[in-house]
Amino acid sequence: MKCRHCLSRKVTEHGVRRNKYGCKQRFLCHRCKRTFVVNDGFLKRKFSPETVTEAIDLWSRGLSLRQIKYHLEQHKNVSVSHVTILLWLREYGILLKTYTDSLKPDLKGKWQADELVHYFSKQHNWLWNVMHKDKKYIVESRYSVFRHQKIADRVFEEARKKGIPEEVQTDGLPNYPHAIRNAFGEETKHIRHSNLQSKRNMNTVERLQGTCRDRLRVTRGFYSVKTGQQLWTILPIFYNYIKPHRTLGGKTPAEACGVNIDRNGNVWKNLIEQSVSV
Repeated sequence: MKCRHCLSRKVTEHGVRRNKYGCKQRFLCHRCKRTFVVNDGFLKRKFSPETVTEAIDLWSRGLSLRQIKYHLEQHKNVSVSHVTILLWLREYGILLKTYTDSLKPDLKGKWQADELVHYFSKQHNWLWNVMHKDKKYIVESRYSVFRHQKIADRVFEEARKKGIPEEVQTDGLPNYPHAIRNAFGEETKHIRHSNLQSKRNMNTVERLQGTCRDRLRVTRGFYSVKTGQQLWTILPIFYNYIKPHRTLGGKTPAEACGVNIDRNGNVWKNLIEQSVSV
């Protein structure tokens, strides 16, 4: 146990801190003489960890911010603003992405990549997804306004940080060959499915795109690419670490890639606590 302020190990228990949702153990540092509670990922939160994680889970499963607000009021007797829920999603999305990016899933094999268009404010918005074909793991997911070559390059450069595939399957978009060659070199084979008949082999990523469309249909749009990307980071984490897949024998894609997480009880809470402990 270390002091949250000076990192000294000379700490002892010093009562508890209470609020309307329970109490937490308080500690006293004998070096800086300050008291503190351990940061479990929910430090100084007005609402309980169960409420926060339930809101995140409901958004991941397709509810809008206001639907989550009404659900908590109706079934949990908790009054929370939809703006507060939005801030939770942004903050914990960044925290969890930083943690999950530090993990090392086994992503060798075949990848698939595809993009989908999302119309909002009379503009074309694009969602790029790169996933493992067999293990269903989302390697990279990025939201953008344009479909330029630089965006495609950036998508695969970020995917490159997590592994190098043996093969990447894409549709006929002209941006993919350069982006894949630039990120992985000649060691990765690129297969282009440029017609409807050959695109049947892209069923895995197309099914993912359907899940993304269902989520975007409720969201309707984002105010900016920056806020959209911050909010969207929650969905790949839900897809990779929370949601079990029938085709994987009830495992999550992360478990199929050799990443073991604590799935006992509240998995969102377990992930957040692990994120702040590293």
